[in-house]
Amino acid sequence: MTSGCFSWVEDELWFEYRERSGSHWLFSGFKTGRYLIEMTYKNLHQVWEQWGQWSSSIDLRPQYQHGTTGRSEIAVKDVWVGEVAMPPMEFCLIDNSINS
Repeated sequence: MTSGCFSWVEDELWFEYRERSGSHWLFSGFKTGRYLIEMTYKNLHQVWEQWGQWSSSIDLRPQYQHGTTGRSEIAVKDVWVGEVAMPPMEFCLIDNSINS
């Protein structure tokens, strides 16, 4: 599943974003100020199958050809296809040391 999360690493805010493909991005070096984050979810595949026979957990990947490959015992069919744009979410980073 695609996911993203904010975390504190040695007093620095990081944002890590991971895709199903295994790609991931790491953003750091945020300064005080106003930020917007916006995401778009897009699915082009009606069928998703288990990836690899040796996986102990269910790892679904899109089936790129019409129908299933027959290599998998697990296939999810008739998956919603489309695109959803999430509205921007604003967050502000403030310097809390001024009030200490």
